[in-house]
Amino acid sequence: QWPNIFLLKTKGNLRKILKFFLSPYFIAAKYSLKQADFLTSITPTFLKWAEDFSRNYSSRNQTLYLVPERKKVSQLSINDSLIWWEKKNRD
Repeated sequence: QWPNIFLLKTKGNLRKILKFFLSPYFIAAKYSLKQADFLTSITPTFLKWAEDFSRNYSSRNQTLYLVPERKKVSQLSINDSLIWWEKKNRD
């Protein structure tokens, strides 16, 4: 959420001053997000932030989850792994 991330912990006049000095970066960030054909993000919340920040509400915007589908693991496999780690830690 750059450059907004720099403003999260500041308040009052310090925030205004910092925002003034960062204004070229805000303009560049908004422009680049606005000009994009579509936006992608790793969470719906981050995508919403990017859309709101840039006002780029393209129907092609989407969330792309980086976590693969869950894999089923048997209890026996888990137990074997735990035994292996316990042996490893004793050595």
